[in-house]
Amino acid sequence: AQAYDRYVKSGGENDEDEYLNLRAVYTETRGKSHKVFSDVIATHLRKAKYDLRQTMFRGYLDKAGASKEGLVTMVNGEDGEDTTSDQAARVVQGAARHLERHGWWKSRELAPEPLVKSLRAKCLRTLVAANGEAAVDAAFEGRDGAAMQLKVGSKDAMNYEEMYELASDPLLLSIVQAYMGVPPIFNTPVAFLNSFVKPKNDRALSDVAQLYHHDMHRLGFVKVFIYLTDVDGDSGPHTLIQGTHRSRPDPLWADGRHTDEAVKAAGLGPSEVNITGKAGTVFLVDTSCLHKGAHPNTTSRLTSCSLSVCDCA
Repeated sequence: AQAYDRYVKSGGENDEDEYLNLRAVYTETRGKSHKVFSDVIATHLRKAKYDLRQTMFRGYLDKAGASKEGLVTMVNGEDGEDTTSDQAARVVQGAARHLERHGWWKSRELAPEPLVKSLRAKCLRTLVAANGEAAVDAAFEGRDGAAMQLKVGSKDAMNYEEMYELASDPLLLSIVQAYMGVPPIFNTPVAFLNSFVKPKNDRALSDVAQLYHHDMHRLGFVKVFIYLTDVDGDSGPHTLIQGTHRSRPDPLWADGRHTDEAVKAAGLGPSEVNITGKAGTVFLVDTSCLHKGAHPNTTSRLTSCSLSVCDCA
């Protein structure tokens, strides 16, 4: 509470000690403190209204598409929808409920191809400018000695209009607001090229976030991901243990990395989800759940993501 008071009075800044305390309290309370603070703050903020007619994911609002594939709650295996609400509200409610229950939601609609191609090209140009064409080619081809991961940082990605177009899509904003209880704020866009070069050890996997861990950016947050290349089981899909943003065995609340063996020994193997999809696949994840980027086996992966946050800690 004292740290939050200083955060507000300083205009939105925390020092390193306060950030580490944020993580420590999350661990000690098994996430309950953050949920309580977020809920209290949400009661004092007005929700925004978004024009869902402007979404790039038009298929969700197409009645013909709805009758053909069923409602989003059916697609995600959920029940208990509000049958009195309109199609758009059902989509938002179902997606938010999936986030609440499982910690993730994947769109069945791809982002528009021109956006994907343009964003991919900009990311690759930035990677080449920073690392050299040879290094980028070596990473894509998984050559011995290639970097396991090359990153486009926020300083560059903040200049990509495609990132803003995606992160400000009214459907995604509505889903995240329904989940967090507050209008989301766009923050920290990045992109990663993950190579299928063989890792030397667990430390190498840890350094590129390919061991299980949880994020703790703010009190409330959701990440929006978009695949810029096709991603299957051999491309290192985003992998998570669904439901662990809500509960998990005590040893796995510890801050830091957790091996696959530790996760399986805790009985969480059946809850593992691998998110695959074509280039343009978009998904939302509350990365306070246990997650990792699986290490690619035969094909490298290019992914971009940004943070939608409850800007309150």
